[in-house]
Amino acid sequence: MNQNAAVHNANKQYSSEEHAEAFRKWVEFQALEVIKEVSKKSDVTEKHIQDMAEKVLSLIKPDMDLEELFHNAIKLNEGFPEYDYLVVKLMKEYEQKYNKRAVEEVEHLVKSGQYDQAQDIIKKILEFKIEE
Repeated sequence: MNQNAAVHNANKQYSSEEHAEAFRKWVEFQALEVIKEVSKKSDVTEKHIQDMAEKVLSLIKPDMDLEELFHNAIKLNEGFPEYDYLVVKLMKEYEQKYNKRAVEEVEHLVKSGQYDQAQDIIKKILEFKIEE
């Protein structure tokens, strides 16, 4: 690997880590907003609120990659229907922001003649779509 390729890969990795951290913070903030709204209801117990918070803490952790964060985040509403709206919202957010970047990366790789790498990314996108 030449030096330019190594720098590009390092920048791409950093960028990916930045995106994962931003996505994690967004999910945590949105979950906190849901918890705040639920806690205003008079028929909700403190235990339920704690359980909701623990669910977020158990699934969404620092230093996870973007794919792992997404796959964990869509499990937030398992046992907690209060998170249904958030899960739908984050699926749309992920699709719009992050999946679009993958498509742009494929386009760049094809234009630069890196067909094998482009094919690998396409396979990952298709695997993700099938899992949905």
